[in-house]
Amino acid sequence: MADAASVGSDAGASATVDAGSIRHGSFPPILAFLRNCILSIRRFKHYNEVELVHLPAHRPRWLRNTNSMSMLELITMLLAEFSAIFLFILILGYLVPCGHSYYTYFLHTNEEKEKRRIQTRRPTRLGIQREMRLSAQAILIFAIMGTGLFELYKAGLTSIYWDTFAYPLYYIPISFFLCLVLHDTMFYWTHRFMHWRPVFRYFHSGHHRSVSPSPWAIFAFQPLEAILQFACLMLIVIFLPLKPIVLLAYLSYDSMINIAGHTGFEMVPRWMSRHWMFKGFNNVTHHDNHHTNMRYNYGAFFNVWDRWMGTFLDNDTVEPSLEILARSKVDLFDAPVELDLEANSAIANVS
Repeated sequence: MADAASVGSDAGASATVDAGSIRHGSFPPILAFLRNCILSIRRFKHYNEVELVHLPAHRPRWLRNTNSMSMLELITMLLAEFSAIFLFILILGYLVPCGHSYYTYFLHTNEEKEKRRIQTRRPTRLGIQREMRLSAQAILIFAIMGTGLFELYKAGLTSIYWDTFAYPLYYIPISFFLCLVLHDTMFYWTHRFMHWRPVFRYFHSGHHRSVSPSPWAIFAFQPLEAILQFACLMLIVIFLPLKPIVLLAYLSYDSMINIAGHTGFEMVPRWMSRHWMFKGFNNVTHHDNHHTNMRYNYGAFFNVWDRWMGTFLDNDTVEPSLEILARSKVDLFDAPVELDLEANSAIANVS
């Protein structure tokens, strides 16, 4: 039986692997790529033949014939990919879901919804404009990095797979859960890093200018934070085998939780938050409390890391502390956060 990874006697020799040849237990694509690099160096160094592990073809056939393009065709293709990714994130990942949430909770509110409002403060017009400016900047960065990630996918250097039977069927729900756990872990520790005082100004202060955030704040990131956030996603896509439908479900869930966490209205019934099955999940109040007390609640989906590390603040509503208001003024590039007169007076007393 012929080996799927052929031995090449010529440095330029190449082999192709059918999409159906990916099977459970094969080299993860990025590890195969690194091994190929090492073996190729050894090959030229010692002038002998070595067996290369060829990258599996994880993508449909229509994506594979891009090796003989002119520079103009390549630039045109990259611009088209960038434009498509940018519009996808802008419209389906930002304008539609955030607009729906803003309309539901801010423009079409009622007495019943107001009972679930967490803070007495309200987002301001200038604050929302700032959130949208930062989000547009972050979406631009996401689209640039997303284009690079898509090129890695086309080159077979991610772990996205199409063959349903490449892994056992029970791995599909497991991979979704692994996405959430890995994302939450990376988010918790990168989030705590961004709150480290020497770097806070350069990474995360822009997001925390929204002491009382609106749904438009979900991507209100400074450039360094946007890069760090997307890099975490890239690590998951590169190293964790995922079907495209699982990746889409994970991104959709992340978007839903992110938007909910910035509405300022609690959506989870209190009994559910207290139930032992759901106590490990964050609710809206948990993240809203993070915006009013930056020492607590760094997790995204779960509060397990917060509980383990002593940074968990439960459902009690917290109004902005003097420290939060003061740092919102000191650690900024431009004007102070929009505050009422009493808050501004408090800042003046501690500045």
